[in-house]
Amino acid sequence: MAHISGGIMAPTSCSGSRRGTCLTAVIMTAPGTLMMAKMFVPETELPETMGTVKLDVERTDVNVIDAAGRGRARACTSR
Repeated sequence: MAHISGGIMAPTSCSGSRRGTCLTAVIMTAPGTLMMAKMFVPETELPETMGTVKLDVERTDVNVIDAAGRGRARACTSR
């Protein structure tokens, strides 16, 4: 995936397009590449990691408004 994205990014950045736009387009190719890989080589067996991954996510916010307020406060103070 990386060399395909780099191969797209190098010529477009040299041709005068904005690098931010080009970088966004290159980043968006990653999910599409994974999808195409799954279509070409589908999983036919049960994955070894199925059901064994456990995540402990700390919930610091009570609701969406609380999360938005904390995010805004963090963004304003991190500069």
